[in-house]
Amino acid sequence: MKLRILHYSSSYFPRIGGLPAAVRGIAHQTADVFEHHVICRDLWRAGITMERMPAGADTSDPHITVHRFYSDGDWLTAEMAAFIKAGDFDVLMIHSTHPKLLKAVELTDRPVICYANTRTEHEVGEYLDKLACLIVFTQETKDFFIKRHRVKADRVAIMPRLVDTEVFTPGVKSEGQHRLLYVGRISPGKRVWMLPEVLRRLRDRDLRYTLDLVGDYDHPSRDEPILTEAIAANRVKGSVHFSVAWTMEELAEAYQEADVLVSASVQETFCQVFLEALACGLPVVTTAGGECREWAAPYVHFTDDATVDVNELVWLIENADPLPPILREKFKQTYSWQARKAEFVGMVEGVIS
Repeated sequence: MKLRILHYSSSYFPRIGGLPAAVRGIAHQTADVFEHHVICRDLWRAGITMERMPAGADTSDPHITVHRFYSDGDWLTAEMAAFIKAGDFDVLMIHSTHPKLLKAVELTDRPVICYANTRTEHEVGEYLDKLACLIVFTQETKDFFIKRHRVKADRVAIMPRLVDTEVFTPGVKSEGQHRLLYVGRISPGKRVWMLPEVLRRLRDRDLRYTLDLVGDYDHPSRDEPILTEAIAANRVKGSVHFSVAWTMEELAEAYQEADVLVSASVQETFCQVFLEALACGLPVVTTAGGECREWAAPYVHFTDDATVDVNELVWLIENADPLPPILREKFKQTYSWQARKAEFVGMVEGVIS
């Protein structure tokens, strides 16, 4: 019988594939070894996300059993807590360091695997004794938890987020205008409202870019007016396009059609979209601070810091190049599911034994 992994994710965003790409990647790559279940907040059905999905567009996935719980914003509803307490799984895998998600550790006696980094040590630290395994991205982070929190070395695994390099692969770009691409949630910390000004500055330099936004508003009443105002103020309404990607394949096509992935986030940790874009041969430009600067520095074009500096973003976009062949091969060996599946499987099976 297959081990049953219960993935605890934050939200269900239908316009960007429904479930986080990291969860879908794990399920697709290890369905022959593990049985995958996911619990998540369903903000769409609660009427919060940007628009209703068209009929038949639900992102049902044969590799995953999805348990959606309607939520008006709560990270851990009573129904979600009851589901976890029922314990119909072998391993709980938490894909966020949000304190309210981490409370799920208290609800089960099953082994728990959790992602962690130095910036979330206070959130994770409260539960360290109850975790079967921490997943970190770098040796430096592993050493940090071993020395500072006295976590045993065999309970910390270095396992970065991985990307399916058979789905996310370079394609043949259509001729025409240059395209900036943003993929992800539209929320205050993502600062998507900066991107219309970036677009205007590029067009002022006679660089014919458009901006494609593949994403979902966290809260339309809060976030949509800010972005709408920024689009109008920079006179780029006709050049900003909202798109959807119901599947991983559609998301890969969005990367393949773009020239640069751009992010004005304050902070990023897991950065699955960076991995997907890089796997598709797309340059990545971002202001993001956080742990992403530790692992992504060789591959991503970062601004000097996470302050709002549109001029620096524009300069990086103008000068961004795809990865050279040697670095691209290193990237694939480090972040490809196809290269590291056995390592992941061994890590999960190790917490059960």
